[in-house]
Amino acid sequence: MTAKLRAGFEREARIISQLQHPNICVLHDVGNDVATNFLGMEFLEGESLAERLKKGPFSAEELLASSAEFLGADSGQAVWFIGRESEAVRPDSV
Repeated sequence: MTAKLRAGFEREARIISQLQHPNICVLHDVGNDVATNFLGMEFLEGESLAERLKKGPFSAEELLASSAEFLGADSGQAVWFIGRESEAVRPDSV
């Protein structure tokens, strides 16, 4: 991993570690093993957004319910994070 990529990885880890929301995994560890960098995160039961999208599009009711659940009461923090140029928010990580 180049120094630029490593710096980006570490920056994203710092940002993730600052998020506190019931619908966002807790970051427990950041590390490196030989040539692999990793984030050790809380495991949450359920399907990812990528898995859910394979079933087809959301209905309007599902979309509103999911959005409200994801954003929760502290929507400012979630909107700030989602609005960033972040690779952390992808269908397979939501």
